[in-house]
Amino acid sequence: KIPYPVQDCTDVLGTLYLVGENPAVGSTSFNAQQYPAYPPLKESNPASWGRVTIDFWNRDRITGVFKTNGDNYVAGGSGTWAPINA
Repeated sequence: KIPYPVQDCTDVLGTLYLVGENPAVGSTSFNAQQYPAYPPLKESNPASWGRVTIDFWNRDRITGVFKTNGDNYVAGGSGTWAPINA
């Protein structure tokens, strides 16, 4: 059993930021950072809901940054940039 509350991470809304040219099709790695919710300030709701950022990179540069507005637990990994028909 996972000792912390992992939330659904399939089809999560967020924003993908790219700088310059689109990433080349092929292998990429990523690192993820969790920014948890701030504690309440004399209120029932947190002062700031958490968020997760994921930065994608290859051997030469950061190729993109994805920002969600959801608080979750995260880890790094690897994947592949692939073209899609939008």
